[in-house]
Amino acid sequence: MGIADGYIVGLTKVLDNGAASDRFNIVLVAEGYQATELGQFATDVNQFITTLQTFEPFPTYIQALNIYRLDVASDDSGADDPATCGGPGTTADTYFDASYCNGGIRRLLCVDSTLVMNTVDTYLPEWGQIIVVVNHNVWGGSGGSIATTCNSSNWDRCALHEMGHAAFGLADEYEYWAGCGSDVGHDHYAGGEPAQVNITIDTNRATIKWGDLIDASTPMPTTTNANCAQCDPQANPEPAGTVGAFEGAYYYHCGVYRPEFNCMMRNLAAFCAVCQRKIRTVLDPYMPIIDPHWHMPEWYYDLYDWRHVILPRWILVAYLQVNWEMKNLVKGMKVQPSKAFFNTVTKYLSEYMTKNVMPPADIAPAILNMADDFMAGRPMNLRAGDYIAIQNHMKKNKIV
Repeated sequence: MGIADGYIVGLTKVLDNGAASDRFNIVLVAEGYQATELGQFATDVNQFITTLQTFEPFPTYIQALNIYRLDVASDDSGADDPATCGGPGTTADTYFDASYCNGGIRRLLCVDSTLVMNTVDTYLPEWGQIIVVVNHNVWGGSGGSIATTCNSSNWDRCALHEMGHAAFGLADEYEYWAGCGSDVGHDHYAGGEPAQVNITIDTNRATIKWGDLIDASTPMPTTTNANCAQCDPQANPEPAGTVGAFEGAYYYHCGVYRPEFNCMMRNLAAFCAVCQRKIRTVLDPYMPIIDPHWHMPEWYYDLYDWRHVILPRWILVAYLQVNWEMKNLVKGMKVQPSKAFFNTVTKYLSEYMTKNVMPPADIAPAILNMADDFMAGRPMNLRAGDYIAIQNHMKKNKIV
């Protein structure tokens, strides 16, 4: 099985936000689709794009992304599903040799990743993330150098989960390996501090690596598993979205902690605040940067004299520049600066720069970007994604 069992049809750019050299490029690759089924693959890719844009921070950072579809026709549909892991023992002649039952786990669905990467290199050497979509209705996937998923129910969320591993270095936050009730040797994690940003063995509020996101009133640890021989059955004792230290993660029932009760990396819920922050860090360099000195009408420079305090003045200029670029204004100023926007940014930027108080997690990258510009003596370059993040923060918190 392999390249003799199909052929490459071609690459299509599905979401275009700029040159491949300037954007983070996601390539979805068809596996186990026969030539007559590639229309379904196109539908699957569109479904993935729709789902991507419902989970933050991707809606805010969509301009950082290009998305491509690599159509590959296989001789057979599906993937190998060995009987040793409970499958029917079927085999399929597919281009990238997709198979379930890796590592003795039926859901661990893998492909020939070297062949996948070499193939994509030929068509798009600037790729940032590859997601192989396997045409099979048994739930499964894997991370690693590339992401692999099937197209069964909720596959699009599974693709985001696996991309969390492959593109952003996030760890699994679920508390089992083979499954709750069937694990052996996964009662208590005994290793050192994990390198991934979203799991830890540290429950000290002062030293835990996401401590800046934990409210003073949140107990630490936030949950404790009373019986390490099993997955913790308790419900979330805190309001949804609370950041703390929840026991059970990284395939272990006890001894390792995750930031929130639910997360895409645990149970396909929304990405937790810690995971979102890591994703933003990776995508920030790919966001279009708005230069406040390009193509400005003469009246625009008069805005620099509107304020007597330099910090608010620079924020104001950055805000108006975003509106100029996004609204494509040509004559006069049709969009007045929002006082609420101005006050929100000034408040958090001032607190950060004068008191070292971190802004809320959802706008922290935006505020810190502006602080960096200010401290370097540069006019503030407010990225479009940062602007949108601040607007979303204001909407969520009803700041008007």
